[in-house]
Amino acid sequence: MCQKLREELVSHMKGEESAFYPSLMEKKEAREDAMEGIEEHHVSELVLKELEKMPKDDVTQQEDKS
Repeated sequence: MCQKLREELVSHMKGEESAFYPSLMEKKEAREDAMEGIEEHHVSELVLKELEKMPKDDVTQQEDKS
């Protein structure tokens, strides 16, 4: 489950970063939003890496609670 989530999210984030953010960074009024999005992507990647480090039993138990 975590691997599939990671694949989908990373693909989505990389797509945004290459398709949308460069043009947003060029516009003064949109630059802050683009930077916030990039920061959110970075945090998401860190969380995904932490999830990958967790023992599979811990991840499964968390999934069962939700």
